[in-house]
Amino acid sequence: GLARFTIEVAVDDFNAEWLPLPYAPAAFTADGDWRYDPVSLSVLSAGPQQKRATNGLTYSATVVDVTPTRAELSRAIAGRPRDTFTAALPADFPTEIVEIARRITSAAKTDGEKAILLQDWLRSSVFSYSTEPAPGSGYEALTQFLLVDRSGYCEQFASSMAVMARVLGIPARVAIGFLHPQPAGPNTWIYSSDDMHAWPELYFDGAGWVRFEPTPA
Repeated sequence: GLARFTIEVAVDDFNAEWLPLPYAPAAFTADGDWRYDPVSLSVLSAGPQQKRATNGLTYSATVVDVTPTRAELSRAIAGRPRDTFTAALPADFPTEIVEIARRITSAAKTDGEKAILLQDWLRSSVFSYSTEPAPGSGYEALTQFLLVDRSGYCEQFASSMAVMARVLGIPARVAIGFLHPQPAGPNTWIYSSDDMHAWPELYFDGAGWVRFEPTPA
């Protein structure tokens, strides 16, 4: 079966209403008033200090490792998550982005291969990472990023892969969390708020939400 492991978390000076947890959480124990969403598998504070719920908090959780291998992913087909809005696109979505998503993935035989090709394209030398956000928002900024500037920060890479995945019929969402932690002793790691990051998660049959990393190193 899938590997299960237990984590113990001690939060320092970090304010959030969402309980930081790896995917996929199976159980957790935390002081305070928390709500668990079985659809997104997220945990949200409902207490009086909601926006500061994680500050100084110590908690534990059991997590199931559902991450597929690249070989498993290459055979995967898109699933149908319970949060159906993650498959939706507006009626006026730009045709230029639809066309480029289809062109980049034209050689793929499965949905999993399409996702890998999208990620590889965004991580290629065609794009570069920048900490300076471009002006504008919405479709104009998205089209400018994908077709003209091709330089952006993690939120742009994450949202671009998510919307192109939806174009191809793969449900997708953008997650906010942390980059890889620093080792701090046996079985101990430190996550820093300086390493906040965004990435896309795509939904596949039998695997659930799968994390991708389209942002160049």
